[in-house]
This record gives sequence, C-alpha cells and structure tokens, in this order.
Amino acid sequence: MSHNISELLAPASNLTNAIIAYKNGADAVYAGLKEFNARERSENFTVEELSTLMQYAKKENKKVFLALNTLIKDNEIPKMLKLLEDVSTIMPDSVIVQDFGVLKLINKYFPELTVHASTQMGIHNSAGVNLMEKYGVERVILERQITSEEIKSIKKNSNIELEVFVHGALCCSLSGSCLFSSWMGGHSGNRGKCKQPCRRRFHSEQGNGFFFSANDLYSLDVIGDLKDLGINSFKIEGRVKKADYVENVVKAYRMMLDAPDDDRFKVLGEARNILSRSGGRKWSGGFKDEEALKNVVSHEKMGVSGSLAGFLDSKNSKGLKVKAISYINVGDFLRVQPKSGDEGPTVFVSYIQLHGRNVKTLKKGEVGFIGYKKELPDGECNIYKVGSQRDDNYKIPEVHRKMALALTINVTQSGLDITIANSKTNDSVLMAKEFEIAQKRAADLSKISSQFLKVSNDEYYVAKVDISVEDSKKLFILDKMIKEIKKEFITFLSTYTFEQKKIDYALDPQEYNFTKETTIASEAKTKNSSIKSTSILNYSDFHNELILPQFCPESYLPELIGKIDTAYKKGIRKFRVTSIYAFDLLEKYNDITISASYPLPVSNSEAFSQIQEFGAKKVMLWPELEKEGIDSIVNNFGEKSELYKYGKLPIFQTRAEIPVNGDISDGRGADFKLKKEKFLTLLYPEKVLELPTYDNASLFYDYTHCEEKEQTSDFNFKREFI
Repeated sequence: MSHNISELLAPASNLTNAIIAYKNGADAVYAGLKEFNARERSENFTVEELSTLMQYAKKENKKVFLALNTLIKDNEIPKMLKLLEDVSTIMPDSVIVQDFGVLKLINKYFPELTVHASTQMGIHNSAGVNLMEKYGVERVILERQITSEEIKSIKKNSNIELEVFVHGALCCSLSGSCLFSSWMGGHSGNRGKCKQPCRRRFHSEQGNGFFFSANDLYSLDVIGDLKDLGINSFKIEGRVKKADYVENVVKAYRMMLDAPDDDRFKVLGEARNILSRSGGRKWSGGFKDEEALKNVVSHEKMGVSGSLAGFLDSKNSKGLKVKAISYINVGDFLRVQPKSGDEGPTVFVSYIQLHGRNVKTLKKGEVGFIGYKKELPDGECNIYKVGSQRDDNYKIPEVHRKMALALTINVTQSGLDITIANSKTNDSVLMAKEFEIAQKRAADLSKISSQFLKVSNDEYYVAKVDISVEDSKKLFILDKMIKEIKKEFITFLSTYTFEQKKIDYALDPQEYNFTKETTIASEAKTKNSSIKSTSILNYSDFHNELILPQFCPESYLPELIGKIDTAYKKGIRKFRVTSIYAFDLLEKYNDITISASYPLPVSNSEAFSQIQEFGAKKVMLWPELEKEGIDSIVNNFGEKSELYKYGKLPIFQTRAEIPVNGDISDGRGADFKLKKEKFLTLLYPEKVLELPTYDNASLFYDYTHCEEKEQTSDFNFKREFI
C-alpha cells in the first residue's frame, strides 16, 4: 500500500539536540523560548539561538516549530507581543499555541505567522478541528487521549493538517485542563511549571498505589497503520530529555517510517533494540483503543523515567553518596527519586570520588561520592540514569543574524506583485513582466514559491511564501522568466531596509461587543438565580440551561447533535459550552444564548474577546487566576464575565481506567474523591472552591458535588498564578 509522506517531529531543548534530531532522521523539531512554553524546566532557546536554528534548518530543508503553548495573563500581553515582534523576524515554520488570546493576537497583528493549535487546546473531535480551520489554524495537534479509530474518523471529517503523538511521556489528565499541580501548590501545568502530583503514591480503602502515573506512549509496532490514516505529522515527546534520548528515539522511528511494508516485521526488532537505549518508563499503547485505556496506568509501581542505577546512601551539603547497581559514569545525568513518587532533582555527574580518589566510572556494588550543591530530597531515594552527555560535536556553526522575510506574491498578467508581509509597513514591489494567458499549460505556482525560497543575501533570507493568482487567471510563465524576476528581487533587497513591527498595544472596547442578534439576559448574582443548569445528557423541565460535555468522542457527535436539536425544539435557548468544539455545533442556532465555562481556558482579555467571537455572550474566567488577573478582566467586561463562585471543580480528568473509585488521599493530608462519569473519570478535591463576590461580575454556583458551608479554598486568589 502506498502512503502519504508523514513528517517525523522531534523535541529540541537546545541547538545540539536539534542537530542530533535532524541528523538521525527528523524532518522537523519543536522548541521553546525561555518563557511562555509548556516545558519551562527544559533548557530552551534564546531568540538569537532560534534564529540560528532557523537559518540552519532552511539550508538543510528541515523545519522548526516554536512552542508558545501556555496560558498568559493580562499583564503579560505586552511581553507576549514583544516576543511575537521578534518571532516575526525569525519566521519559524509555525507557532504552536494554547491560549485563545495568543491566537487572537497573532491573527490581528502577525497574520504572516503560521499557527498550529497545541494539544493543550484539548481538541478531540472534528467539530473542534473545523472550528480552528475557520480561524486560520493550519494544523491541529490532537488531544492524546483519543483512539486510533477516532483519529481515523476525525481525519475523514476535517480538512486541515493533523498531528499526533507517537512516543514519550503521557499526562494522565486531559491536555490543557489539569489543575492538579496548581491546586496542590500554585505551580500550574498550564504555565509550564507542573510538579507532577499525579506521580505520587495515593491511598484508598481499596488499596494503595500510583493511581494516576501513566506509562510512556510507544507506537513502533503500529507506525505503519498510523501512516495509512494520512496523519501529517508524528510527534515525539521529550523536550526535558537528554541528547541520547533524542538520538535513539528519532533513529528508531525513522527506521520504521522508512521500512517497506513487507520488511516492517524484520526492521521492528532492530528498531526496538535502538529504542530500548532511550530509557523512560514502561511502554504502553497509550489511549489507542479500549484495551489500551485499561493498561495505560500501572498503579503497582512508581512511574519513573530512566533506568535504575543505584540507591542514595547518604548526603551532605557538597553532594551525595550513591551505591551503584549498574555503571555510573562521569557525564551521566541522574535523577534522585524519592520513593513517594514526588519529583526529584536531576544531577549532572561532573566527578566521582571512590575511596578519596577521582574515578571516571562507579561500578556495580561500589559506593561513591558525586558532587551536587543544591537541595536533595529527604528519606529513601532511588537513583535513575536519565541521560548521558555526548562527546561528539553536533554544534551549529556561528552564523550572521539575518532577517527572515515572509512574502505574499500575487501573480498578475503584468508581473509579480510582492509584499513583505512581516515588515512594519507591508512593503511591496511590482516585478513587472508581461505574462501570456495559458492556452494549455498554466504556470506551476510551486515553482515560483520554490525559487523565491532560495533568495538570500547578507541581510535577508526568504522564509515563507504565500502565493495566489489574480482573478484566478491561468497564466503561461516560462521557468526562465521566474528566475529573471528572482534576480531582480535580489537586486531590490540589496538596497532594502526592513522595519520590524512594533505593536502599541491597547484594548479596543469596540471589539468586545457581541454581534449576534440576541440580547444578554439579566441574571441575578446569587445562588437563587433563575438560570438552572445541568448536563444535556440528563435534564428535566426544571432546567433552562444545558451544559454540553467537556469531552465528546467523534463517534458520539451525531447523538449529541441530535440531543441539541431536540432540546432546542423543546424551547431550550441557553447552552453552556465547556470545550471549543461545541461552538461549531451551536453555530446554526441564531436565537440562543451561549455561556462559556470551565474547563475552557480564559485567562486574559484577548482570550475573552476570542471566545466572544466564537459565539459566547458570557464567559467564565479561568479559576487558576489570582486576584489581579480576575480584576483586570472583570473591569474590562463587567457582567459579561462570570466567576466560578462556589463549588467543587474537577482538577483532573482522564479516559484512562483508574483502578480505584471514591475517596483517596495523598499521604500528606490532602483528600480527594474520584467519580466515574459517561466518558471520563474526574478527580475532585475535598475542599470547595469559593471566590469573593464581585458586584460587577456574574456568579456561578455549583452544588453538584458539595453543599453549603463546607471547608473552602480560594485556590490562587491570594497567591500568584505561576
């Protein structure tokens, strides 16, 4: 069977790892800057390093995707815009986005940038994909908790590019909606600072274990089947991993992607052997089918990446004494892992002392000292090898910083009308040439694009070309003429001065006016509100607002569409949306009132405005926000903004089969309750979230899982949302 060409996409925490990924078969890498990316624990890139990588990748016919995939707050919008100003002079092949506010900022100020919707957006069906297409997104990175059959159906029912994860660490919770780490200590996974409480040991009446610790995703055996689905990109997780992980995983998956159909089984053994050198947790099929959902969590043992290398014998202010059970070498990276499952630090082995003398290797059974001056965990700890420093030289040669140009070319009968889309003033030039109307063979626009992508001089290079034909005319253009125009454009650039975009940011109140032909209902700001909400999956005549489910598998979409239509015919005119796919389903109804609600993330005013543009009249603010973040949005939007005033929020949602149900605790005095619902298992904290009353905001009370006067928490309200 012939296959579509699929991209192999690898993680890059630094320039060296990017080059290693390319050299071992990656078609593209994804990387983050020092801020606003979901792997802030990784080394990450400076703007200058990203520019260097882009120039290298262009020469090697490779791609670079930039991850700006965290939630931002109002006071960070100017900083984000300044970052985007710099990014627009580098022109990565795409920007990966979680925050709807960042999506809006890019579409408004930097339309020349290509956007990929992050898996953190939680898009899990074709309705969500299709909504993103309407807002200019070129590719959707699908939620990791969808099955192979669902991926196949989504591909069939959508038009834009799709990307799926094929290997690496898995979050047990649905992407982009986990509050677990933030609730436990203010370190938000949605801001790149997750402390991984899901890896801890928990206790219940049914037994103890690591109930939320997911195994690693592994797809070598099924990579051929995934190719057959027509997926555009296969993504390897691992921006916090070391160079040897990148090399081995990329090499193994490249081998399987290139294997002919009749040689797959023969190649698989060698590929698995290479992959086994990468470390990591136990391999699993992730969420690929119903059976995999049952096995994605191995609750009996601690889920720790790396290979067990020894045990912590003792520690002091200068380092740690380790009893080795396998070879530990100078240049290794070790994780000191508490047996509780809590996150431990990573130690670089710069030297080893054995019996008072320096050695290069600590052998099995030996007890040696390794220097490390930062804080180490208390109690019993295992030592895991998680990577090794490479001796070979994968350095990118130093390059002169050039401005990347994004060109928009309109092909007319009079020549090429070329606009430099990422310049401050959208500079344009007409490269005059008389083209004939094609009698038989029209010009191949891809040839024009490929010629201009070769343009480079000491100051500039062309990184992106968008091309169109005036009035869709079919023109006859000789290859020779295209090359002549390209030379003229290079001459033009020799005297051209690029002006970088500078955004003078201010909120525009006119943008926030809701435009549909409906009116905002007057709703009381008390628990006795006349609006009574419940799930659309189970409602009665008592209710007049229906909540659409956060998670709707592709196979359930037709049934949900039918339920919406039935409710509408019964007179329901208020719907509450908890995931963006629902806006696509509700678009045809012109006389309804839509409220947007958790877990749809709205942490800044631009995101609020974007959700209004999707169709919401009232928008619930992201519950992780601190007081300052809430104040800013409420001041901008008043009663159109809504607070989750009182109730128990699910801080963790998963399709994985969790081995227990009901009450659990983490051994530190924190209690929770697990509840299994139609599509998901949800984790609720013991404490009720209660926020202060805002006179100029709407309030939402939720007594589904609690009663009045229970023990409460104000979450991050009095501490920083970090």
